[in-house]
Amino acid sequence: MNLEIGQNSSEDAPEYLVLNWRYEIYSAFVKAKKHATYVLDRHALYAEFESAVRECQRLGVSHIVVENLDNVGTIYALVSLLLENRGSYRAVFSCDEKTQYAAAIISQEVFCDYGAAKRALYTKDKRWMKNLLRDTVRMADHFSVATHASHGRIDSLPKGFDFPIVIKPVNRYGSSETYLVEDIEALNKRLKEFKNDLAEFICEEFISGPEYNVDVVWKNGDPLYFFVGEYIVPRLYGYENRISKITTYLPRDKHSPIYDRFYEEMRAIGRKLDIRDGVTHAEFFINSDETVLGEIATRHAGGGMSYCIQAVLGEGLIELGLRTRLDYLEGAPAQKAILGDYIGFIDLRPHKSGVVVAVISEDELAVVPGVIRLVYRVRMNHHIEAFGRDSWCVLAIVSAPTKDLLHARMQELQARFWCRFKDDSINPAHIGLQMKEFG
Repeated sequence: MNLEIGQNSSEDAPEYLVLNWRYEIYSAFVKAKKHATYVLDRHALYAEFESAVRECQRLGVSHIVVENLDNVGTIYALVSLLLENRGSYRAVFSCDEKTQYAAAIISQEVFCDYGAAKRALYTKDKRWMKNLLRDTVRMADHFSVATHASHGRIDSLPKGFDFPIVIKPVNRYGSSETYLVEDIEALNKRLKEFKNDLAEFICEEFISGPEYNVDVVWKNGDPLYFFVGEYIVPRLYGYENRISKITTYLPRDKHSPIYDRFYEEMRAIGRKLDIRDGVTHAEFFINSDETVLGEIATRHAGGGMSYCIQAVLGEGLIELGLRTRLDYLEGAPAQKAILGDYIGFIDLRPHKSGVVVAVISEDELAVVPGVIRLVYRVRMNHHIEAFGRDSWCVLAIVSAPTKDLLHARMQELQARFWCRFKDDSINPAHIGLQMKEFG
């Protein structure tokens, strides 16, 4: 356990405690003329840790360095520090799933904000979420693995369940360790992999049908900004078949019925969770005429989703959510949804694992019509896993007047993409996606 405190060069005392550092968050606080202390987690930080520390020092930002906000000892050491300085802060902000448990404990122990603590817990733990929302919205039926896995095995599914079925942890993010299994042998193979953590896993019914993401920015308990996107490559299908994620935001003026459908669902969920301000990210399925909630999180969407919103409105989901939480709407974007053209993203990945030594240049990808932004994440001379769930090389943000044209442009991008590995002799490795199935 290690706590290091960096002081703010400003004379203004911090008002808020923000778990983890991102420049976008800092920028939003500066615009709102609010002050914060940032907790930098050595174990799980969005940016490279040493770079984040240097950036805080350069900007004169008050910051606290901790070892691991997933560790209960680290969290309670932070709690005792805050209690020793009671009155210095008015609230704690968690802007990603990695810090929700810490935010829940701090909200309860330091600020006595039991509502915020429950929201953080109920939207982080999928089992809690399902049990809380079962009378509000349709969710996939589930059973807890530890209850039914005698000696680490399941001989048959509980009554009412059938294959295929989804096994997933209740407390991960980014679909980590989530798998679609087709039979009892495949299920028990996964259980063997997770034998030390069976209490953390549930099995749930597989919901077929198109998959959507719904991103809402709330103000005073009502949706202020509302965005609906479609997963053109469903996430589990993409992971199982080594196809990159492809998400398209739907213009409200061209898809008003589906916007209206999800709007009513989100209003009901928001009332049940007592959401007042901030941002939520939800995932839904439409199975025949039935709308099914996959999950909801009280944080901004990951991947390229926030970049898409930023390209259209000028601000992303992080900034918009913080505006409502900080009650700073001066200069906020007037447009409240995607209108006109479709906009989406594709994450470009290698088809094999290895140490990357070269990758296609931005100029080579930018010539494709409709490309709005390219976000490079790949690090030269570092190992990357083929189609790892968080191992994309480049995010391409693309727009087009029709969905078919948008997907054609994405297909051109994936055809152009290449990267070269240390063990490649001559030819670069191309991605080799099969988008024709989803175009």
